[in-house]
Amino acid sequence: MAARFGYGTMLCHPDTEDLDNLMIAARCIAAEYAIDDLYCDEAASGARPTLLGPRLSLAQSAIDPPYLPAEETSHWNRHRGADPVLRAMHHATEHLASKATPSQIHRFRHEIANLYLGCHAETGWRMTGRMPTLWEYITNRQLNNFRPCLTITDIIGGYELPDIVYAHPQVQKATALACNAATFTNDLYSFHKETATIETQFNLPTVIAAQQHCSIHEAFHQAARITNSYVHNFEKHATQLWPVAEPELRRYLTGLWHWMAGSRLWHATVPRYNTPTPDSS
Repeated sequence: MAARFGYGTMLCHPDTEDLDNLMIAARCIAAEYAIDDLYCDEAASGARPTLLGPRLSLAQSAIDPPYLPAEETSHWNRHRGADPVLRAMHHATEHLASKATPSQIHRFRHEIANLYLGCHAETGWRMTGRMPTLWEYITNRQLNNFRPCLTITDIIGGYELPDIVYAHPQVQKATALACNAATFTNDLYSFHKETATIETQFNLPTVIAAQQHCSIHEAFHQAARITNSYVHNFEKHATQLWPVAEPELRRYLTGLWHWMAGSRLWHATVPRYNTPTPDSS
């Protein structure tokens, strides 16, 4: 398989050797990629901008089941079972919940809902043919990113970061910096694949090129500098938190770092992505 999600999961979660937990993480990221490819991006695979809102609403219901009248529940169950994306999300979340506390699974559902909000915004730009400004794009990327994957690192590692710690503004900042760094890395590595298959693509290099009226080659290198700045800012912020952090927070911060590093290596070594160096033309 071109994506090799199992390989990527082992790179991103080196703090566990529990194969069941690693399989749960792999199922989650595979299901999230299915939503991105089949619902949001690739028309050849069935993505339709006008259908995205209803599809994402139902996708959320696959991980946060609705309380329907008894006679309607069977309709929902049949639809969920017939749609491969909904089926994947439902089973991935069920397996995740088998290892998570109620607060951890609630956190996951909340971060998935934020991801869908970001997907809506990007599709709105695509439907209207409007290129976002750089600040708009980066702001939206704080929603439409790998956050649901990074923030389950404690579940996969077999411990729990308490809600009160996860919700602390300084921990939220560390999480956002790490998630954006990982996602901008994806922008760089997926650049050739997405510009070749998606008619109107929004990623960090294309947004920079449009705003600054520069070549895509120069924009790509500027995007790499921005990505590096997020990595360095995360490192600096995590270092500041470290002396006062409880053991669970230290492990969580380490998990975020592992995920960024593992994801970068995964992007660089799987067939799904090409070399992150655009032509200079």
